Amino acid sequence: MTDNIKLAGPRSPENITLHGYLTSSTAEMERRPNLVEYLFLWLTQLGLHSVHRVGNANELNAGYAADGYARIKGISALVTSFGIGELSAINAIGGAYSEKAPIVHIIGTPPTKAQTAGLYLHHSLGDGNLRVFADVYKSFTVAQANLVNATTAPGLIDEALKQCLLHSRPVYIEIPTDMVNAEASLPLKPIDLTPPGYSDSLESEAVNILIIKMQQAQKPLILVDGFAARFGVRDELNELVRLTGHPTLTTPFGKSLVDESLPNFHGVFSGLAGDPTHVAWVQGRDLVLHFGPLGSDTNTYGFTAWPNSEVTVVIEKTVLKTTDLSPATSSSRSINIRSFLVKMIQALKQTSLPQHESFPPNAEHPRKLLQTLARPARDGKIEQFSFWLQVSHFFRPGDVLMTETGISSYGGQSLVLPEQTTLINSYIWLSIGYMLIAS
Repeated sequence: MTDNIKLAGPRSPENITLHGYLTSSTAEMERRPNLVEYLFLWLTQLGLHSVHRVGNANELNAGYAADGYARIKGISALVTSFGIGELSAINAIGGAYSEKAPIVHIIGTPPTKAQTAGLYLHHSLGDGNLRVFADVYKSFTVAQANLVNATTAPGLIDEALKQCLLHSRPVYIEIPTDMVNAEASLPLKPIDLTPPGYSDSLESEAVNILIIKMQQAQKPLILVDGFAARFGVRDELNELVRLTGHPTLTTPFGKSLVDESLPNFHGVFSGLAGDPTHVAWVQGRDLVLHFGPLGSDTNTYGFTAWPNSEVTVVIEKTVLKTTDLSPATSSSRSINIRSFLVKMIQALKQTSLPQHESFPPNAEHPRKLLQTLARPARDGKIEQFSFWLQVSHFFRPGDVLMTETGISSYGGQSLVLPEQTTLINSYIWLSIGYMLIAS
């Protein structure tokens, strides 16, 4: 099974301007990207009048806003100027890279002749090196495209957008001012999002191997982590959790991805910050399905909330990692996460799984605590323990919640969430001030 980015309408084979090509390539994703920009003039030069546009006080805030939009909608776009603008945004782009928010960062750069001549231009370091900022961004993006040639530009744009979506990470596209109105021929085929090395038959083989593992397991666990939010398969993931009945936990970063009303959902795995018996129980599993893992210190409570790697099957957006794959030397398999989960669900509906060991009693489960929590007194103290539980009464299905780095983020682990709630938090970049702007 392959995924292609479909056109909102058929591409015309006639020539259009380069800025028009970039606009159509961004818009063809069937998601309405949010062009967050600082320089209105540059945005109008790009011709993106039909795209929803949000202005911000500075580029850092614009980057935060683009990040938040990408986490909800699947992709966003950010427009900044060369040098000062892109460096102002780089903190946000770093966060988007580390926490996998797909942003198309478009930069208006000096004319090609000025770059070749190494002129001392405004917004530069004054040393004639006008490529230094692009060099910096190589460490913060998964693909870079410098549109200095109208013939090659369309292919570079398509490849950058492909990498942005495959990896769920930012890409960097430079448009020199003298190239904005350059004409480019449009390719007629859609962007192919098939993962590298993907084979439908080999994916099916991996499904069969995993089903056998699940049939043999006596002590299984499903652990859902935050990068699974980038898969776009929340419904399928919850269906798998429901069908297996296996004890299921999330990490702090993954909270809200699993329907908390499911009887086999047992809360957030907090490592040694929680109940020590739960750590021992997790370490005693004979099979762990770990979706979208983030192994940071903050997400694992000092690396104490992490399963035994010898029994763990890691399931990413485009890769499955486990033992027992053929050839014998292989430990990973290219997958398409959506088709993989669909095949898993179909197989599970025809498979009987053995009885498994139950999760130990959890007196700290937020849903249980909320049921027994006394109503607050009007003149009573506001306490950390009860505050986050009480706030849960305000939430409705489908809400989007954001918890800022610090007390709110850790307190948010005690929230009781209704179905289809999305919780956005940060568990590796931790840039204080992000949440307000990203909202």
